Amino acid sequence: MDSNRVFVREATGLTRKIGGRSTFVGNVMCMGIAYGAVFAFFAGALYPGVNLPLTVVVTLLPAFLYSIIYYIFTLSMPRTGGDYVWVSRIVHPAVGFVENWMFTIGLPLMTAGVVAGWVVLYGLAPMFTGLGIVYAGSNFTNLATSITQMPLAFVVSLVLLVAFLLPLFFSTEAVFKFLTIMFGLAIVCTFVMIFAFFSAPNPTFISNFNSLSGMNYAKTISAAGLPPGFTLSATLTGSVFTITNFFGFTWSAYYSGEVKDVKKSQLIGIFGSVLLMALVMGLFFASAYYSVGSDFINAASNLAASGSSSYTLPAAPVLNLLVAFATPNPLVIVLSSLALIATSLASITAFSFVCVRNVFSWSFDRIVPSWFANLDSKRGSPYVAVLLIMILEVATVVGYYFTSLFTYYIYSSLMGFICFAIASLAAIYFPMRRKDIFDSSPDIVKKKIGSLPLISVLGIAGFVLSAALAYASISPAVTPPPAGPPIVQFLSYAIDLVIIFSGLGIYAVAHYYRKSQGLPLETAFGVIPPL
Repeated sequence: MDSNRVFVREATGLTRKIGGRSTFVGNVMCMGIAYGAVFAFFAGALYPGVNLPLTVVVTLLPAFLYSIIYYIFTLSMPRTGGDYVWVSRIVHPAVGFVENWMFTIGLPLMTAGVVAGWVVLYGLAPMFTGLGIVYAGSNFTNLATSITQMPLAFVVSLVLLVAFLLPLFFSTEAVFKFLTIMFGLAIVCTFVMIFAFFSAPNPTFISNFNSLSGMNYAKTISAAGLPPGFTLSATLTGSVFTITNFFGFTWSAYYSGEVKDVKKSQLIGIFGSVLLMALVMGLFFASAYYSVGSDFINAASNLAASGSSSYTLPAAPVLNLLVAFATPNPLVIVLSSLALIATSLASITAFSFVCVRNVFSWSFDRIVPSWFANLDSKRGSPYVAVLLIMILEVATVVGYYFTSLFTYYIYSSLMGFICFAIASLAAIYFPMRRKDIFDSSPDIVKKKIGSLPLISVLGIAGFVLSAALAYASISPAVTPPPAGPPIVQFLSYAIDLVIIFSGLGIYAVAHYYRKSQGLPLETAFGVIPPL
């Protein structure tokens, strides 16, 4: 069959302009360089007794395992769409599409709407609270409260979301130049926060907190009634949460078709982002423990999350708020919150770039309408796909503020582990099911351990680990069921199934529609898409 009919056109039109630095920056901003400020609050509330620096060490094993699998695949099939391309060509087209649909909708797309809300709730509100602490009697404290109220919070989040989606209408080089600037801002501000904590020993923090907060350090710990210190069980369950926080280190795979010198660039992007994130999160948590104290972080987080009257600050005890008591300096307070704000806003752009490329790849294979693969003739941007993602992400912000949708979205990490499991399954069968592609791959892809292909051995390990993490992620010890009637708990589990079955429905419609046109999808999935 004519290749012009198998695919939308003979070439994608996307060009290889993304280098190693850009893949590194893109992955780091998808992971979220300063999200440790928020995750410390979440972990303290959910897993009292967790040793956060140790969870970073535990996370490195699965992170490197998945990194090797994805890196090998990017060398063998460096195409836009990432695991959609690999899984659809190795396992089955329907499995490849549903897996990538679940990833795209369940992780970067919906998370973009969430972090737009974080800018207000965990960025601006703590910043104004901290400034109100320093400038007693000022209007900053009132502003911290008012900015989280409707409709102002929604308007701010929506405007920022749309503003940071606009770069996607420009060239790929412009997108990554913008992300690099935001990365520089975020990393500098993050280290300002880390140094601020290390400069203030625990007695200094206690003295400042007792004199400035209107609360008492010892009474806060006592009011929470939590056992002191660390436990192995809490640390292991908390590690699942930290692994989830690392999601993003392989996301440069989804635009591999635009990466130049793939072997070098993806090595820097995938493995470099893991190492940097581990370093930053390790220092982040260690500095906070040194200054604030783990027992206090757990206690304050627990009280704030439960709505206890013993916690009276107008913003959640995220680290960019607590730094105000370590170093009550206005510049430090602003820069610390700016770390989270810059990270969140850049994540919107980075998440959406990944979503757009996945939609483009579905369109190029004719699963969704071909106009989603249209490119701007001047800038080379898939502008129709960008518009679609913009509309969907605006809808997620609306859902975040006006519905209980995200009450049911507590098992999102399960989707991530399912995606890793399916990609690992493809790795197991790759040398057998697509021997033609495997044999034509670079030598590093064809490495063996004894008589077994390395990629298959890694796939077995990845599949077992993914299954274990998926099971752990839905256990009550790791993800407590939401409060409310049984229907709320049912919907929390069902939302993942809704996303999966909606993907199956889209593929089924595309399958029969293209077949009626004389364009069977199986023809496209028999070969790797052109560049």
